[in-house]
Amino acid sequence: MLNDHERELKAQALDWFDAHRDEYVRDLIRWASVPSVSDASAARPGEPYGKGVADMFEQIASTAADYGFVSVNHDGYAMSVYANEADKSSTSDIAILSHADVVPAGPGWLSEPFQPYERDGYVVGRGVHDDKAMCVLAVFLMRFLREQGITLDHTLRLMYGGAEETGLHDMEHYVAEHGAPYRTLVTDCGFPVNYAQKGEITFECALPLPAAIESITAGVAPNAVPGEAFMVARLSDGGIAGDGTAGDATDSANGKNEAAIRALADYLASGTDDGGSFELESSDDGRVRIKAIGRSGHGAVPQLALNAVHVLAEKLAADDDPALSADARAFLAALDRWIVPPFGDGFGFAFEDEDTGKTTCNLGVVTTDGRELKLTFDIRYAVTQSADDIMAAIEQSVAAAGGRMLNHTVDKPYYVPKDNWEVTTLVAAYDDVTGIHAEPFSTGGGTHSRVVPRSINFGPGFPEDPESIVKLTEAGLIAPQPTFVTNGGAHGANECMSVLDFRNAFPIFVIGLLRYDAALSDHE
Repeated sequence: MLNDHERELKAQALDWFDAHRDEYVRDLIRWASVPSVSDASAARPGEPYGKGVADMFEQIASTAADYGFVSVNHDGYAMSVYANEADKSSTSDIAILSHADVVPAGPGWLSEPFQPYERDGYVVGRGVHDDKAMCVLAVFLMRFLREQGITLDHTLRLMYGGAEETGLHDMEHYVAEHGAPYRTLVTDCGFPVNYAQKGEITFECALPLPAAIESITAGVAPNAVPGEAFMVARLSDGGIAGDGTAGDATDSANGKNEAAIRALADYLASGTDDGGSFELESSDDGRVRIKAIGRSGHGAVPQLALNAVHVLAEKLAADDDPALSADARAFLAALDRWIVPPFGDGFGFAFEDEDTGKTTCNLGVVTTDGRELKLTFDIRYAVTQSADDIMAAIEQSVAAAGGRMLNHTVDKPYYVPKDNWEVTTLVAAYDDVTGIHAEPFSTGGGTHSRVVPRSINFGPGFPEDPESIVKLTEAGLIAPQPTFVTNGGAHGANECMSVLDFRNAFPIFVIGLLRYDAALSDHE
């Protein structure tokens, strides 16, 4: 439990945050207004990830200077913030590491994704939850410690990566060039402590398209579940004309195949059993354009979203589909088996272990190049599973489908024993500050802890299992879900964060950092 000094410090931290709440929201909105999508293809000298990330680093430096802190831009790959010039030379530092880049906005937003706003205690905008709310909170943590006159045995340093969402190359480069911080708290996950992360495989393959399908497109990033998918095709009876939407197709301009377009519109109007829906257009040249609507989400947990490519493929592969030829339906059926269930069953690498649970498989991006369909998958594999076995199964499946492999990357799993002193110290800090016990957890998500030695994942999200949500809500530690936006999760449309949640995370970081600092001294 908290001692008397810690109880007083917790109260001070909450009071201080409340007094500076408006500043926190203001800074978060400023930071989230920067479209810091990492794009190595747009690299320029000093800007390896393009203008968006470079602009974000400038915003971080400006905010740090406003509060009297010192920043260092590490060649555009990462950035550090220190309390003063002297701290820059420390070799005994504790870094709080967040990431300043975000995934692309994607479709389905009810507002402009890079025009964030606050409503009902929530801030809405791309990147506010992952990870800019924490980016800003770290600055406020440094402010609080300075204003309270709190000193640590080790130097506090804030770090910001510029390409976490696109493969962790930012901190890989930093560590290779400068070495890792003495110790690192990675704040891009959840409380109390994330002790294990699945390995990650990203691969791209190409399949030949059947004649009836001209194109399929979906997705903005491998690690996001597509919320919309589009297909352009020709009907099996030779084409249609006219425009319409599912359930209300208009007559074709030249009167041909009116029955066919109405039959297809009626068929799509019923949607899918899992909540998918459709929009339909047709043109004078005999093509139809079908939009499938699912539910976007994070690619690490595809089972919590609804992949729009699955919505499209499942519906149009069915035997009662009045639109497509038999070979086109067979193609879509085979594709759908790779998508659902989203655990690799269709490729033959389904696996589960005790620490990290089921391996997951997300089809994140679909493009069309000539007569080939290009597919990019994001796999999060269990810590005890072999990446080589997975790749062998994938290569066999792609070859059997008449396709070809284009490329793949592998990131190894992350694992720290549950009884490690860092884990137990930080779990106890969370338990004592909240008064609610939570177990360290594993995840399919990948953070900088994979590539930064001597790092541990700590916050900022609260546990999301049903029992914890009830307890945390009753204790007033987390806010109920907003009613004015749908979805709202990281990597999804209408991404949002609760100011109350981060307010209550603030004293956890204060107490957790102080205890970690002291425990680190004891273990040196």
